[in-house]
Amino acid sequence: GETRLFGIVAENGKKGVVLDSLGILGATAGALNRINGDHLAEQVGHRAPDLVILVFGTNKSEEKGIDIGAYKAGYKGLIEALRKGKPDLSILIVSPPARGVRGARGITLRPNIESLVKAQAEIARETGCAYWSAFDAMGGAGGPQAWFSHDPKLLGDDLTHFTRKGAIYMGKMIQASLMRSFMEYKRR
Repeated sequence: GETRLFGIVAENGKKGVVLDSLGILGATAGALNRINGDHLAEQVGHRAPDLVILVFGTNKSEEKGIDIGAYKAGYKGLIEALRKGKPDLSILIVSPPARGVRGARGITLRPNIESLVKAQAEIARETGCAYWSAFDAMGGAGGPQAWFSHDPKLLGDDLTHFTRKGAIYMGKMIQASLMRSFMEYKRR
């Protein structure tokens, strides 16, 4: 008969952090809504993660005339599908970074980024998700210029993707924020 394989789990049975990564080039939160919702919920139920981190918005910033209402509805639909698999699922939404574009005034912020960052902060509040702003971590609107001009460079020539050093730095900021929040939680 026919076999469909949706993934492989290769764990050693020891305690520790397990990272499952679903990276889809060019994906948007709305693209994941095209996955069968019942199937997605079933997979979340099987893995029973403690935390899901959603990082979307960078690719969406390419679009002109984004319907923010539809964007928010699609993002909320994804969160709903994930929580259908595990109702007490903790979700962290990480905003898109401060993405740049070259123009007559030098390196400036890509026009849609700020509206996507704002929409994601609202989605997090409205759905009870945690939120971390990569946009603010980069310094906001001036981030692309600052990270591109930094020595060593932290943002690549495309003003979108981090250099290796930039990715490590961003990762360390996210990790430090998570650990700080965890320590605050433990003190309560």
